[in-house]
Amino acid sequence: MTQAAVDKQYNRSLTLTLLGVTCWAVFGSVSTGSLLSGLLLSLNFTDQQIGYATALCQLSLLMQLPGAVLQARYCNRKVFWLTIGTLGYTLFGAIGFLALFWQDLPPVTGVVAFMILYGLFNVTVQMTTTVVMAWKSDIPPPGKSNHYWALHTGFGVVCINLFGIALGYCADILGRHESRTYFILILCGAVAAYLSMLFQAFIPDPEASPKKDGPKLLPQLKEVIGSRNFRRLTGFFSIQMFGNWLMSGFVFIYLQAEMGFSQFSIQLLMLMSAVFGILAGFFFRRFADRYGRKPVVMIFTGCKVLEFILWGTLLVGNHWFDDFWLNVLAFLHIPTGQIPPGFVSTIPAICLSGFVNMGLAAGQIAMLTSDGSKANKSITMSLFFMFLGLVGAISSSVSGELSALFSAWNTAERIGLMPFNLLSLLGAACYCLSMFLIARYKEDGSIPTFRVLNELIIRSPMRLLRKH
Repeated sequence: MTQAAVDKQYNRSLTLTLLGVTCWAVFGSVSTGSLLSGLLLSLNFTDQQIGYATALCQLSLLMQLPGAVLQARYCNRKVFWLTIGTLGYTLFGAIGFLALFWQDLPPVTGVVAFMILYGLFNVTVQMTTTVVMAWKSDIPPPGKSNHYWALHTGFGVVCINLFGIALGYCADILGRHESRTYFILILCGAVAAYLSMLFQAFIPDPEASPKKDGPKLLPQLKEVIGSRNFRRLTGFFSIQMFGNWLMSGFVFIYLQAEMGFSQFSIQLLMLMSAVFGILAGFFFRRFADRYGRKPVVMIFTGCKVLEFILWGTLLVGNHWFDDFWLNVLAFLHIPTGQIPPGFVSTIPAICLSGFVNMGLAAGQIAMLTSDGSKANKSITMSLFFMFLGLVGAISSSVSGELSALFSAWNTAERIGLMPFNLLSLLGAACYCLSMFLIARYKEDGSIPTFRVLNELIIRSPMRLLRKH
């Protein structure tokens, strides 16, 4: 194939990919985040039920490795992800019809049906995750990978936030407390997901056929688990995962049910979070190259502790921070009547969340892929996320029970903190604990964390970036 033909095929594949990403962003906005939390609230789920629903999502991460192995050995790659994807999006659409007829179902029947559909839907998503990523990594020709992934990621972030704001506004107009509202949104998400698959189905797959003569799985697993650094990294991030999912499943629940935020308000907060997440990717790349990955991950973990403390002290209503900025806006003759109570106080926590989550995610991938043989990279990632999924499922289940327990103790009146606040402070303690484990991780060429902190304090981060 001539270079002109290669470029023409790549440009066509890139166009189809971006069309697929655009459609998928509609589905992603509906199936996660505040809109998913709004669905659970409209179905009158209890704290325990919310915890178990979140646990199902995390537990499904265990299906990444079986899905990757099943496809690699026995199934055509494109046929595999198209078939499993179609099944998954159909299950997601069925959840919408369940919401439509929710009021006509006995409560126990409705909850059981939701858990079954939601659990199977998440299984299908995770079974195709590594397969789709492996397929997309084969799309760009040599020298075009950075261009492809930059457009893919950037386009996805922009679209999911824009559609999130639009769909959040629609949910507010239709009635965010009505389960039938989410039937309409889920139906739109499912149709958009089908369109996403349709666009991407026309992209050629150069490695579609299965490879039955590939390396044996058991020796690869033994080699990965035998790595001391892999075990330490898995232990470190597992503790963080446990702390994270003690409260993360209830963030949007708290903002909607207790703080009284509209879907539109929350989507604006998520847009701010995404902007800080993009900045985090830039800072991580530059500082990790300069100081090493370990000290930067340690600093991001410390910032995560601060974020969880902010969530732990975020109470209902306006506070001094809100009052200060509302007075500033009033002085500038900017209307403040549409700003909900507590909105301004939420901004530091949500922005720090976006910044830290992106930095820690980049740190996870960078530290894992820098250790071990190249041939075991996919096994390493799959096994790592299997462990994290199991921990996240346990943590989510525990969080629901703890939230119900704190509510029964009436902690809001006794100590002035809501169950969500207490879960956040417990999560902060877990992140503190994880820092002791990562301190034992060995990384060649990294600079001691305290020395990096000293440079960041004495000199501004922007000056250090300019010098790099």
